[in-house]
Amino acid sequence: MKLTKIVALTACALVSPFVNAAGCPETVPNQGGFLGTINAPTMGLPVGLESDGSGNLYLSGIGPSEVVLMRTNGTVISSFLPANTVNAIGVTFHPGLGIYLTDTGNQDVDLYTIAGNYVSSFSVSAQTTFPEGLTINPVNQEILVVDGAGGNKVSSYTTAGNFVQNFPIAGSSQDGVAYDPSRETFWVYSSGDDMVRQYDMNFTELRSFRGPICYNGLAGGEGVAVYKNTLYVVSAGSGVIASFDISGVPMKFDVLEYINNEDDGTVVFISKSKKTGSIGFEFLALLLGFGAISRLAKKRS
Repeated sequence: MKLTKIVALTACALVSPFVNAAGCPETVPNQGGFLGTINAPTMGLPVGLESDGSGNLYLSGIGPSEVVLMRTNGTVISSFLPANTVNAIGVTFHPGLGIYLTDTGNQDVDLYTIAGNYVSSFSVSAQTTFPEGLTINPVNQEILVVDGAGGNKVSSYTTAGNFVQNFPIAGSSQDGVAYDPSRETFWVYSSGDDMVRQYDMNFTELRSFRGPICYNGLAGGEGVAVYKNTLYVVSAGSGVIASFDISGVPMKFDVLEYINNEDDGTVVFISKSKKTGSIGFEFLALLLGFGAISRLAKKRS
């Protein structure tokens, strides 16, 4: 019998929604447990936040409007002053287009290059008079904007600025929104009830936990960002970014090891040193995609 060890990714289902106890600390530390704070290096009031996908954070500030690219230890990498934005409340990063900002002064969304050069704007005033957090839906490339005027919704737009639809969301006085590529979900922070909520791609709520007000006398939050197993919320009045542990929130894909039995074409799944079952290799290719299978490191003897 020839056995070949393969490491691959396979999809797993999200667990049942979890809502923590009302007090602190969290009843499930790795599903929203408080980790600490990072100084927010803006000249004015820090508000918006987004991950650049590489472990760094984009932070926007107001008074004056400013965009800062920073490391998670608070070190500034670069910054610019967005000339066409009155109040840069929300910030998000599109790797192909640049940096988007919500502007409550003009009730619009402004696009800048990574270097800080103004490109274009589109109005969101028909849906909200106070646009706050924003993020990109990578599935359809739509821009999602939080209604900070009390509408309890997230509005989606094409990159050309055409309105698509609204998604109702829970809480009150919602501020920040972020896409989580590791879990293929969204996170929204609401300062009205100091809650961080996780939503699926259709904005059905999955779980929630308490935000920065719950810890060490921090002020209410604004923007939110996530990178792998850490979620960040700007505590604007305190001038810091609060970080939370979400390592216990399941990712979209879990790494499994499995053994390919070349004699009969079956695949035996191994997870945490336990055999969990076997399926045909052809079906596995159909499940994961033949492209994924072709990229697996497979050593034959």
